[in-house]
Amino acid sequence: LMSALGLEYNPNKNFFLFYSPVTAKFTCVNDSYLSSVGAYGVKPFDTFRAEFGSLLNAKLTFNIAENITFSSSLTAFANYETFDRIDIFSDNSILFKVNKYVTASFTANMIYDDDIKIKRGDGSVGPDLQYKHVLSVGITTVIGDKQ
Repeated sequence: LMSALGLEYNPNKNFFLFYSPVTAKFTCVNDSYLSSVGAYGVKPFDTFRAEFGSLLNAKLTFNIAENITFSSSLTAFANYETFDRIDIFSDNSILFKVNKYVTASFTANMIYDDDIKIKRGDGSVGPDLQYKHVLSVGITTVIGDKQ
């Protein structure tokens, strides 16, 4: 959960920028096992962590072609106690409208948070890039004149 007070710049429907020098970031871990191992940056056996820092959020959307739309969002948070380690959250998607019956999308999400320790393939544990991508296809059926 984040709460921020800042300035917004929104020159058109395709671009949005928000900067907050006054941001509170709260992490809650209610699972007892995850809490006991100190997951998500909370201290072991704690369930809550609060951070104070600076936030930058940018969103961009534009049409690549008449039926293809690209959308991207980037959020960067810097804790004032560890200002040189920035948490990054990025969501990117391409939406395809094939025809009035078929749509498709490709979405890629990336997270880098220095407080989240991940076990790597070599057995070491530490912060690392988390990545998820999804390809989806949707089919719309038409009954009469209504979708």
